[in-house]
Amino acid sequence: MSNTVSNTKVSTTTILGVILGLIVFMRTMPCYLWSVEDTIRPILAIIVLIICLFNISKEKGTFWIFLCFALAYIWAVVFVDRSGIVTLFNFLAFAFIPILRKDLVFETYKTFYRLIVFFLSLSIVNYLFVRIGLTFGGIEIEPLNSLKSYKYIMYMFLVEPSGGSGRFHGLWDEPGFIGTICGLLLVAERMNLRKKGNWIILIGGLLSLSFYFYLALIMGLVLFSSRLKRKWLVMVFFFTAFLVAYNNTFLYNTIWYRFEWDEEEGTLAGDNRNTGSLTSYYESIKGTPAWFTGVGTSVAKDYAGSASLKLIIVKHGFIFVFLMLSGFAILSLREIRNKLMWLAFFIFFVLTLYQRPGFYNTYSIFFYAMVIYVFGSLETEKQTIEQQKSLEYAT
Repeated sequence: MSNTVSNTKVSTTTILGVILGLIVFMRTMPCYLWSVEDTIRPILAIIVLIICLFNISKEKGTFWIFLCFALAYIWAVVFVDRSGIVTLFNFLAFAFIPILRKDLVFETYKTFYRLIVFFLSLSIVNYLFVRIGLTFGGIEIEPLNSLKSYKYIMYMFLVEPSGGSGRFHGLWDEPGFIGTICGLLLVAERMNLRKKGNWIILIGGLLSLSFYFYLALIMGLVLFSSRLKRKWLVMVFFFTAFLVAYNNTFLYNTIWYRFEWDEEEGTLAGDNRNTGSLTSYYESIKGTPAWFTGVGTSVAKDYAGSASLKLIIVKHGFIFVFLMLSGFAILSLREIRNKLMWLAFFIFFVLTLYQRPGFYNTYSIFFYAMVIYVFGSLETEKQTIEQQKSLEYAT
């Protein structure tokens, strides 16, 4: 009888993991779904909320994790934006995602990982065909982001700006988005390149020419790899590659110049997540009550061309950001036992949030939580092998 109950539980968890993994993948908004984004968003959010409510973790710290996220969204919706109960309900749904049962998180990750690897494989092949002139047709579609003035060409497993960019977009509207997904997945996997699927992710990230991905790759190999022994060789390799390819015009304009320091802006040239108007406004309120509380979504709309943590602070204040980071900090502290490793990971995690916060998106909250859980489960090389066998990861 007990075996029957156990098998039923495993089966239910697997099914729910497939459903959630598919939903998280859909919420990354591959090009096939751009025209129905407004329709599927609330439907998928409700499904996620229902599953989360019936599968809350009972592990230590769950209450405090939920409290941080819940207070953050209450602060943003009620005290800053003064929105209605429906909006509050929608945002509070996000607070339940990080406290999902761990076994269900792993099942969700497995499905999401397999989908990413599968579609990246097809996209890479399609990308190579397009580069040599074998396009097999292609239709023009409207951009996902209405702020963009250009349209996209959608092939069977690839989308690109109509004017072309040379960078790999996969199924998504920005190569930087691909870079973020690939970079975080490799870090979560502790840079395990013995796993075939991770090679697909590595190739996809490299082809995206994403500034974030290359930083994540270097930091991941040096700080987080559980297998790489001579990590100094990684630095030598990247430095040599930099010197050899620095004078290549295309690579310089897409990657290398972004590692240079912009004295006028006081930041790396690759930090393109803020517009000049947002930076100016941010500096004008820095340290004032408005910096701590935020000025609300309506005012922040004037800076919609930006997409960084600065915009979130302008919108809902440092208090909101502090509560969100506290929730992720408590979750990662619980999951990552080695505190020095936790510190390195959390610094990297905050840098990720700086350029792509994603505090208002089902995909982002779920993806960031999955990365923390999986990274924490692969603490050592031995644990990496045992955990990957037990989870039966796709290869």
